[in-house]
Amino acid sequence: MKRRLPSLVCTFAITLIASPAFEMSAAEPTVKVRNDAPLIVNEDNDHFFKLDKSLMTVEALEAYIDEYAKGHVTHFFMCPSGQRPSYDSKVWEPIWAGIAPEYYRNAEGTNWTENAKLLHDRGIDPYAVMIRRCRERGISPWITPRMNDTHFVHITNYFRNTTFWRTRRDLWRKPDWKTNENGNLAAFDFSKAEARKWILDLVKEQIDRWDVDGVELDWMRCWEHLTPGKEREQAHYLTDMVRTVRGWTDEAARKRGHPVKLGVRVASDPDASLGFGVDAVGWAKAGLVDQIVASCFWCSGYFGTPLAKWRVRLGEETAARVPVYPGTDAGYGCMRGCPRSMPYEGYCGWADAQWAKGAPGLYLFNLPYQAKKTRALICAEGLSPEVVRRRTRYYPATYDDVVPAGFPAHIQLPIPLAKGGTVTLTAGEPAAEEGFGVSVVVAADRSWGGAVPEATLNGTACTAARLVADGEIGRYRVRSKDATAGMRFDFPVQAMRRGENVFKIGPITVAKSRWTWCQLEVTARIAKKEN
Repeated sequence: MKRRLPSLVCTFAITLIASPAFEMSAAEPTVKVRNDAPLIVNEDNDHFFKLDKSLMTVEALEAYIDEYAKGHVTHFFMCPSGQRPSYDSKVWEPIWAGIAPEYYRNAEGTNWTENAKLLHDRGIDPYAVMIRRCRERGISPWITPRMNDTHFVHITNYFRNTTFWRTRRDLWRKPDWKTNENGNLAAFDFSKAEARKWILDLVKEQIDRWDVDGVELDWMRCWEHLTPGKEREQAHYLTDMVRTVRGWTDEAARKRGHPVKLGVRVASDPDASLGFGVDAVGWAKAGLVDQIVASCFWCSGYFGTPLAKWRVRLGEETAARVPVYPGTDAGYGCMRGCPRSMPYEGYCGWADAQWAKGAPGLYLFNLPYQAKKTRALICAEGLSPEVVRRRTRYYPATYDDVVPAGFPAHIQLPIPLAKGGTVTLTAGEPAAEEGFGVSVVVAADRSWGGAVPEATLNGTACTAARLVADGEIGRYRVRSKDATAGMRFDFPVQAMRRGENVFKIGPITVAKSRWTWCQLEVTARIAKKEN
């Protein structure tokens, strides 16, 4: 019996090293019907192609999907194109066209361009194989083309960049862009008809090529698409693009005899999204999209996605019809320029915070790049409220990393140790009384001598404080110029609240040093180590 799939509708990142994604094994039985909320995984546009050459086979592609079919991933989103597509496109240059192998190799020496071409030469369409396998394993397959990706545009003649992009500077948001400027200024300006046609031709090819359950237009890779300073007045150009694609998905649904939904991935805050000319609320009200993913970029793993604001902006009728799924990426951090890799405990905390805000489901971008144990736990056990509230979970002071100029990003750190300050931490359900501990962990950018400041959580004084080493903070070393140290403040479990928690730290008489990391931790003291 097939499981019921919930109605629904991934990376500019600091380069991460691809670890082996799966172990070859016999397929497990398809999971039976269950009623939990959607858990969506965005596979990214290059991860599989960076694996070992020996895995460029139909069997390995099937085994790759099998690793996500452990029982809790409901939707698998595939990105066939960031800049160049990784298949034999007829409208854009494929990733391997005219590219020397030495342009890009990962640490294992596996070349994305060579592996994509090897699959092509063997007559294997990797997306067709993964789509078929997803259906066999009870997972809903989607494609998610990136609408305006600017990965590594600062590198001259980088292999991902198309000839059309290189030669048509007149279509860029800033035609006289310099490589020391924001890369988003070198994105296509979709107020220009040729730029719109360029990307829409590729989207149409992909809709016609693969029989999927849905198409997601990824407006977050990257997030600026119109003439600088004219985003709001030019928003109608992006609306026209979405309307065009909606027509194509409706046509595909008629031809294939099943729904082909249309979704969009946009900025975490609906007002921030509109500030970029990305009117996701308007698209939903007009019936152009079936779902919205409200997502951070990569650096923050934003815990504060304003789902209540989305519901207000959409209105009751539209909000009931078009779900808004919070999305997170593989990094998280408390300050700009200092992302860490999201640990399993961070995913548990993020999920718990979203459930507490009424999330209808969860969306994970770049999960394939995470540690194997983290991926395995999420795929096998899921991130349901019942699961994460049994686990150790972290709630760092994250921020909104994609906002227009002048829009609040909710950055709370750094805080000078000499002044002290207040940090608001977004959490989910309070810790259970039995078997759990509640702490707040802070870290500084340089040593301060170990003096202990006063600290309170929601007005409750800490019961104990102790120094911790780098490696204990957030499961990831804190970057610093000096040998960094952190401090853990323990609190009664009753001090934690659902939603916003206010942590106050007193001053220490020390020059220069700043608090650069702060997170609330709920520790499952009697649970076995998960990761």
